[in-house]
Amino acid sequence: MQAEDYAAFIREVYLDPIRSVLIVDDDYPTLEELIIGSTARAEVEVANEAAPRRLEKRWRGMKGEVKAVISGFHKANPPMIVDVHDGQNVTPEGEEQTIEHLHQSDLLVLDFELDRNREGDGTRAIEILRTVLANKQFNLVALHTQDNLDNVFREVLFGLFTPIGDLLDQEERQLFKDWLADREDETGDTTIKDKLGETLQREHYVYYRLNGGWKDSEDAPGRGAFSEYCKEHGLKKKLADIAFRRALEMVEDGLKAAMAEKTPGNLSWSATQPRWIRCDEGFIAFTKKGVGADLTNEVLKALVAWAPAPSRLFWAKLRAELDRAGFEAESKALANERVLATWYRRLFDKKGAARDFVVSESVGRHAEMLISEVLPAVKEFAGRLVEADAAEDALALCEKYFNVKLGDRETNELASSEHNVFVCSKPYEGYHLATGHIFRADGYYWVCLTPMCDLVPGREKYSWIADAMPFIAVRLKTSDVKRPSEQILSGRVAMIKVDGTIKSVMMGQASESSNPEWFTLYAADQGRFEDGKFKLYRFAKNEKPKAPVAEEVAEGEPVENSAAVAEDDATPEDVEGLPLRVEVIEAEIVTQLRYEYALSMMHKLGGSLTRVGLDFLDRG
Repeated sequence: MQAEDYAAFIREVYLDPIRSVLIVDDDYPTLEELIIGSTARAEVEVANEAAPRRLEKRWRGMKGEVKAVISGFHKANPPMIVDVHDGQNVTPEGEEQTIEHLHQSDLLVLDFELDRNREGDGTRAIEILRTVLANKQFNLVALHTQDNLDNVFREVLFGLFTPIGDLLDQEERQLFKDWLADREDETGDTTIKDKLGETLQREHYVYYRLNGGWKDSEDAPGRGAFSEYCKEHGLKKKLADIAFRRALEMVEDGLKAAMAEKTPGNLSWSATQPRWIRCDEGFIAFTKKGVGADLTNEVLKALVAWAPAPSRLFWAKLRAELDRAGFEAESKALANERVLATWYRRLFDKKGAARDFVVSESVGRHAEMLISEVLPAVKEFAGRLVEADAAEDALALCEKYFNVKLGDRETNELASSEHNVFVCSKPYEGYHLATGHIFRADGYYWVCLTPMCDLVPGREKYSWIADAMPFIAVRLKTSDVKRPSEQILSGRVAMIKVDGTIKSVMMGQASESSNPEWFTLYAADQGRFEDGKFKLYRFAKNEKPKAPVAEEVAEGEPVENSAAVAEDDATPEDVEGLPLRVEVIEAEIVTQLRYEYALSMMHKLGGSLTRVGLDFLDRG
């Protein structure tokens, strides 16, 4: 794809949808100031002792620059709504509340130095950034400054970091304590530790954080003071490294007040031009004042440098289309009021927890209707993007966009397994046992293959055990896999991920003649569960129960973390003469098959249950 084509796609999904801009800059005129005049404004500030004193704004001497920025937004197609906040008419606490109220703007243009009484101080801008990034929507921010961009970038990123905490493990910390005690005894100097902390400064700590460790390079801060300290006290190799990280911990102790309480999710950045910071909650571009109407182009350059993958652009387009065509799509989706009325009436057919399931189902159907209205535009966008890349090598593109080398056999097999897990299973949902739920119990993995209509709680009691609901469970053979199973297309195999490990689960064997190991079990409380855990009943021989032995799987390892028989409340009194008794088993749901895969297994199970034995002889 040509660079200009890629930039055009990014502009389409991130910048073209912008409708409102909020500029927060202490040098910009506000509507309030223009209405009441700067003199009256000053009198208000004098009366408000809590408000910070401000220096005279500079916008009158930079009208051309201010006009160019605002005009650039007004001349966009369609024009953007621009609001200005100067960060001066409220207290710092009040300002954060104001910005939180106004964070719904599509683009925030934020000046780094909002208090010119403290030159070079970006504390208030960083606090605003933290507040804005704390909300759940995606926020696009242009940090606009006349200060040195390298310094501003480091300060902002540092302000989004949370403290690292311990940089030494227990053994390393003890080694340092022993060395320090011996050195103090030897020299009689009790300030050795304090002097160590003075050998490193904030720039060392920031460099360490930005690089995920220390890398000696041309842009690394000098460590002359620390090196001299090591020579003076005879610190070499391992002890010198331990002392260096201990000194960083001491520097961090003095910086914690300026750091964030919570680091934004999936924080990433680039310290080279064009600089940017990205997290789950937003994107920050760093721009120099003086670019005028080209401000959005500067933001575009930063977005292109971030290089979002096509999949992320698909999501951004979907989000933009929902916002753009939301009301029109909503009207089309809700046009059939007879259907909507039927769905709503059904919500009153159930009560309590059973109603929760019906509500969830109804909301899902509403969402499906809405998404179907905006998908054509997203599909058209995706088609254009793929066509722009069609002339290039697909493997090279995947490595470029996703940093995944599908040309490598092992990587490709793992990627295929991850794909199979995604299309086959999903995190479990609901409040009661359902078709396709896979659970751990009695040392094994099991899958529920009873039709959904027979699993809804609240039906008439049809079990001789008070609150029990009978269901068919198939015991699964499991193994950890590094590549897709050769038998994966048999309809008896599913791929799941449990505790971060990909597993292959199989009912019976892959051959059609293999019969699944199925059992009728009884779920307590009609299959309701809490935090994925429930109890089930089963029959056992009328003797004292023993702890179950987990079946060894293909690789010779038993299922981990399997629930044991709950012996304390498991068995009623043995009844003399009866061969069976009832056990209570602890069960935990770990994942859920997607419905079509659950149906495939149900089909295989049904074929096994309806097989007919014939009386042929295989030879005379």
